[in-house]
Amino acid sequence: MSVMALVGAMLAVGSTARAADKVDPRPAVGGPTPTVTKIPVSGGVSTRSYDATCFGYTGTFKDGSSILVVDWEDANTTADECFGISPGRAIWHAWPGSGSWVQMPNNGRADDTWSAYYSNDGRRGVSVYVAASGNVWCSTRNFGPGWGAWFIC
Repeated sequence: MSVMALVGAMLAVGSTARAADKVDPRPAVGGPTPTVTKIPVSGGVSTRSYDATCFGYTGTFKDGSSILVVDWEDANTTADECFGISPGRAIWHAWPGSGSWVQMPNNGRADDTWSAYYSNDGRRGVSVYVAASGNVWCSTRNFGPGWGAWFIC
């Protein structure tokens, strides 16, 4: 093999490795943060669920949890997205024009909302709390449509 062919092969391998590098979905430290408001869900004594409305869409949520209202643009003007936990522990979200509350993808289950964040690579993310394990789990929005898999933050 000639030296030029060897250098070409090394460059090709290097390019492939860089293209395959994964982006970092973890919450950024010290960067910008969205404005987050937590609204407690409470239906009263011995109530197991409670209806809450966001953007005109009403959903039923787990008593004792919170609806997470997020202003992604951090303009302190209006909310852009809401997150909540159903009585069955499924994670739901709604946004203007969503038509209803929509279940988050990837079968996440939680006991309460936790916070919203921007990842190290600038994508939106949401975190939830799972009581059985005591862990906070995160999902970060893909660069295209949709949300990524849940992972321990």
